[in-house]
Amino acid sequence: MESQHETLVRLLQADLVPIAHVSFNQMYTGYSRRYGTVIFVKVFGPDRERKFRTEQQVTAQLTNRVLAGFQLASHEWVLVLRDWQLTPVPKTLTPALVYQMGRLVSQFHRAVQLPTIQNLMPVLDFDGMVARVDRLETSPHYSELVTLLQ
Repeated sequence: MESQHETLVRLLQADLVPIAHVSFNQMYTGYSRRYGTVIFVKVFGPDRERKFRTEQQVTAQLTNRVLAGFQLASHEWVLVLRDWQLTPVPKTLTPALVYQMGRLVSQFHRAVQLPTIQNLMPVLDFDGMVARVDRLETSPHYSELVTLLQ
């Protein structure tokens, strides 16, 4: 049986090197003959489709890095991006650097339109919410909660 790494190497025609990272995702980088460029590959678990789709759509809004997105036969979700040379954040933060970082975060939030709620967000359970609010009937905030619930 082919490993995930071997499958990705074959599908992407790439010399992929795993990237050690603390996240729940598996990541690889390397040159892809299929795309003719160095790629960054992020593999999301089978239960992380929403995270995969959100990252794919947000990245596509901000850059032209998205090359492909697909699901493997083993049910993991794969996002293939053009690789970027990242610059590590210095260990010592200056007020000027923090200000610059804040401006970039602000630009990001102004530019990004979140993907459609119905496709990416769980359905709100209003019946369950009513039951939870009703359990708080003895709370001093109960009337406020009932008003908010309406």
